[in-house]
Amino acid sequence: MTQIGPLDRSYLDRAYRTLKSAWDQYPWLLGIRCELCFPQGWVFHPESYTNEKMEQFIASLKAQIVAHQSKLMRQGSRVHPCTLRYIWAREYTRDGRPHYHVVLLLNHHAFFTLGTFEEGRDNLYNRINQAWASALGVPASAVYGLVHFDADMPVIAVEGHDDQKGFAELLRRTSYLCKYDTKGYARWEHCFGTSRK
Repeated sequence: MTQIGPLDRSYLDRAYRTLKSAWDQYPWLLGIRCELCFPQGWVFHPESYTNEKMEQFIASLKAQIVAHQSKLMRQGSRVHPCTLRYIWAREYTRDGRPHYHVVLLLNHHAFFTLGTFEEGRDNLYNRINQAWASALGVPASAVYGLVHFDADMPVIAVEGHDDQKGFAELLRRTSYLCKYDTKGYARWEHCFGTSRK
């Protein structure tokens, strides 16, 4: 996505390695790109400018995936392994409000879709919203509208190791997170991260 301006080569390299690691483990790979916003009126204390909320979001989503799979096992359903991998970027609006762009990577055999965008359903859409609510310490109902999914293509599927086109599209969509623009470099902040394995 070079039309958005220059990309940080080191971020792009880390993003590629994370995507490739996920694709090596799960040839059928599901990528989800979303944006996590803070509520209007949120008071940004100094600790708000750390990435603690992102860490809490990821921890909550991982726990929900484990709980979901445990429930399926108890029901006697087939369960596919699913290690959550992710790439995130912290950016700022023109008025200085931080927000996150995130790409979540999952085993496509374990999670096929986000599900219906409707509050209360047992699906990945609601788990992502609940994870952001948990990170913010607010009820799940308070975050609907604060988690934005890519309107054109919220889910990118890579269907096997032969699906070079699908992987290239996932990398292209992920490259948006690697742009220099709107990052908080002046604050000496850590504004880009990926899963480690």
